[in-house]
Amino acid sequence: MVTLCINPQCPHPENGDDRDRCQACGARLRLGQRFRPIQELGRGGFGRTFLAWDEAEQPPQRCVVKQIVRSQGSRDRDLAEAKRLAQLGQHPQIPTLIAILESARDICLVQSYIAGRNLEQVLQADGVFDESQVRSLLMALLPVLQFIHQQGIIHRDIKPENIVLPTEGPPTLVDFGAARTAPTATELEH
Repeated sequence: MVTLCINPQCPHPENGDDRDRCQACGARLRLGQRFRPIQELGRGGFGRTFLAWDEAEQPPQRCVVKQIVRSQGSRDRDLAEAKRLAQLGQHPQIPTLIAILESARDICLVQSYIAGRNLEQVLQADGVFDESQVRSLLMALLPVLQFIHQQGIIHRDIKPENIVLPTEGPPTLVDFGAARTAPTATELEH
């Protein structure tokens, strides 16, 4: 098995599983001395997402590490996302926040792993949904949408890639990086 170095400047991020430090750049491979990244799942404007092993659990459990590379003045915004995830992760259709790991280079949000494919992958593989499938999906998403709105949060990035269809259970909503607190009625008046 391979352990990935998540240092964005690392020239050769793949390492053997038995290493504690990257053989190419010397960065620590286990995040928080607990999480071992093994596969990049995606990347976007603010960072990357990795599948990892939580080695503090016995047996080790899969988790997701969202690495947010710091930009000038982004710490408050990044920590606000972490705070939202901690608050929202209490709902069964939102991954649980396990840890927040902060370094000078980045903030890593570690969340529970949801086994399954995202809606985009399902649509690519199986084709478009018929009316009853669309209705069923929307009805299954309503409880989580109601919950986040009751918490005063607007997701702002609901799209097929951010809806995970687990192997068991209702759809899960992920990626709250663009989410914002909804303005109050008083704020809207001004």
